[in-house]
Amino acid sequence: MIAAPVYACLWARQFPAQALLRLRPELKDKPFAVIDGERPLERICSVNRQAIALGIREGMTRPEAENFEIPILRRSVIEERSAKAALLDLYAIYTPRVEERFAGNHCVHVLDIGGTERLFGHAQDLCRKIRDRAKELGFSLRIAISRNFHAAVCLAASSGGRILDVADGEEMAHLAPLPLAALHGFEEYQEEFEETFKNWGLKTLGEIASLPEVDLITRLGQQGRRVRLLARGEHPHHFQSIEAPFTLEEAFEFDSPVDLLDSLLFVLNPMVEQLVLRAGAHTLALAAVHAVFHLEGGADHRTTIRPALPTQDRHSLLKLLQLELAAHPPPAAVLSLSLRAEPGPVSKVQLGLFSPQSPEPMRLEVTLARISAIVGEGRVGKASLGDTHRPDAHTMQKFTVEEKTRAHEQEERAPSPALRWLRPPLDLGASKAHPETLWYQNAFYRIERFYGPWTVSGEWWSSDAWSIDSWDFAARGDDGSILLGILSHDRLRRCWRLEALYD
Repeated sequence: MIAAPVYACLWARQFPAQALLRLRPELKDKPFAVIDGERPLERICSVNRQAIALGIREGMTRPEAENFEIPILRRSVIEERSAKAALLDLYAIYTPRVEERFAGNHCVHVLDIGGTERLFGHAQDLCRKIRDRAKELGFSLRIAISRNFHAAVCLAASSGGRILDVADGEEMAHLAPLPLAALHGFEEYQEEFEETFKNWGLKTLGEIASLPEVDLITRLGQQGRRVRLLARGEHPHHFQSIEAPFTLEEAFEFDSPVDLLDSLLFVLNPMVEQLVLRAGAHTLALAAVHAVFHLEGGADHRTTIRPALPTQDRHSLLKLLQLELAAHPPPAAVLSLSLRAEPGPVSKVQLGLFSPQSPEPMRLEVTLARISAIVGEGRVGKASLGDTHRPDAHTMQKFTVEEKTRAHEQEERAPSPALRWLRPPLDLGASKAHPETLWYQNAFYRIERFYGPWTVSGEWWSSDAWSIDSWDFAARGDDGSILLGILSHDRLRRCWRLEALYD
């Protein structure tokens, strides 16, 4: 059985202002305005609640708005695009049926939440969850619920801070006091109708709904009948759902070029926080964060951080970005920046009942980044052996946490003695014959036995050719102590060295 449709309209008023405010928390309780257009035709296109209280309205020119001495921000299309994607990600958690409506500077989405009661409870409870999560993301929504699509859209704009739930059959009573402007944006409502209704003395939807249907059709045709159905909350609608891909992206545009690292971090903080909140809503973590800085002059500066494990720790991610930017700063002033995150599964760590808690992976990641900033890039990580027999031939790779299979965990290995390599090795001088004695850590040892040699050589075709003979040896000190280790003889340079000791 197909559930009857229940429509929830979520109306984000003054969307250009809300899109800018979510990444600028310092303006949360201050009046500000958003300006659009080219000089000298710039005009206010969106304002927040505090600015409206001061008397600032849409359509004001820039000089008029500057008289109020409030911050004036330029409209950002890329930030509005990221903000809309964040809302769609949120709505997709609760229903795949989402339709987008266009209402000037307002962002309007209608959700078909019919049949979701068993998952999320009553429609009001579901809308309350959406509103609370949207508030965490920095959005303020007006919400109306109705069994009629158009009624939900008309009522959401005037719902205020409460969630308006209209029972089936009561749509006309709730629509009656609304002005004719509530029908703006519907293709069924033509502009010339408003002038006709005003000439008839009609001001509200209730007055249109009470008109005789036949007489209205006679004067305005079938389009007049559709307007009457809109006013009564009875007009049918074919739901057109949109499919938005799930992407974790945030963008920010500066009013003027920025070349200070502290200023960049001040902006990156809310952007990373938004990415973490959006990923957490889908029970995901951030496996990597790619940052693109659009520089003055048209060039781009790119950087990437990839934690050892996917994480939701905003502070650790921000610290990794700070260390990465300190090591590789943008070569020019930044005009705008964007972040794109790769989602990953939330890491789970099973702790023993009496075992001590191990260090957090992200804390280790930040520590390694700090060490790398001190000793240099490429000198921190794990050693990986090269495809050669040259002694000490290895490369440094980024430290990663690999998941071990059960078979690997149960694999038994035979115990082996510990071998401690001396770096740098102890030089024993040039000689053709085996050394018979050696001096190590203020003690004299006499070598009693040699085992070997084991010869390794390579790269005979180049100037870096090498050829080394290695021996295991056993030596005894004057006090009776025994020393076991490895001696090497460089056949090309004709010198002996103490390479390693066995425990």
